[in-house]
Amino acid sequence: ALLGVTNLAVTPATLAPGAIGTATATYVLTQSDINNGQISNTAIASGTSPQGNPVQDTSGTSTTNDTPTVTTLPQNPAIALVKTAVFNDTNADTFAQVGETITYTFTVTNTGNVTVNGLVINDVLLGVTNLAVTPATLAPGAIGTATATYVLTQSDINNGQISNTAIASGTSPQGNPVQDTSGTS
Repeated sequence: ALLGVTNLAVTPATLAPGAIGTATATYVLTQSDINNGQISNTAIASGTSPQGNPVQDTSGTSTTNDTPTVTTLPQNPAIALVKTAVFNDTNADTFAQVGETITYTFTVTNTGNVTVNGLVINDVLLGVTNLAVTPATLAPGAIGTATATYVLTQSDINNGQISNTAIASGTSPQGNPVQDTSGTS
């Protein structure tokens, strides 16, 4: 039923007692399948006996059962966080002053093969806890963003630079944590 195949030919089409026939079909995975981590499928083989009676069997994992065939799909939940900063020179004098700000942009990319949910940013220096990424759910290859502002202190100006990292975190479809520490590319 999963494959949507009907009347797939078995080779050979006529089987003597104890003989084996085969048929092959291909199924194209969906993102939902990968997120689930497995595919479960059954098929029904049918034919006609020499007396003209219908004969059928539901597929199984062996010749003695009808247990669905389960195929495990490898999952790789992964995200990448890039953090960029822009100094906001409020008075346009090209010098940093106490009270001026830095706007940080957090860009999260789903680099894995499963959807990641509940994405948030945590950044100690900025005092940011569970800053929501928009969108908070990312399919593989999708990108989400968040922004935060930091107010400069005299200590920051005396140091001549601000260096810190943030952590993006979310959850895989199976409920496992997915994290990445920010980089610049």
